[in-house]
Amino acid sequence: MNELEYVIVIIAIIAGTSAFMLVMTGIYKLISKYVDSRTGARLMEGAVSRAEFLDVKGKLERRIQTLEAIVIDESPEAKALPAADEEEMEAASGLRNRLKTR
Repeated sequence: MNELEYVIVIIAIIAGTSAFMLVMTGIYKLISKYVDSRTGARLMEGAVSRAEFLDVKGKLERRIQTLEAIVIDESPEAKALPAADEEEMEAASGLRNRLKTR
C-alpha cells in the first residue's frame, strides 16, 4: 500500500468514528428526554415549591432562635411570641404534614 491509501484509510476511520459518535449522542439525548418526561409526570399533587419551602424554613429558623433566646434567657423581651408567629406555626405545620406524606 502506498501513502495515499494509508491517508484514505485514516480519514475513513476518523469519519466513521465521528458518525458513530454523532448517532450515539442522538440516541442518548432521545433516551434522556424520554426519562425526563416520564419522571416529570410522576410528581405528587402536594409537591411543595422551592420558594415556599425556603420561606417556611426561614420562619422556622427565626422561631427556633426566639425559643433558644427564651431558654437561655438572653433577651427578656422575646419571651412572648407575637400573634403572627402562631399563624406561621399553623402554616408550617401544614407544610410539615404535606412533606411527611411524601
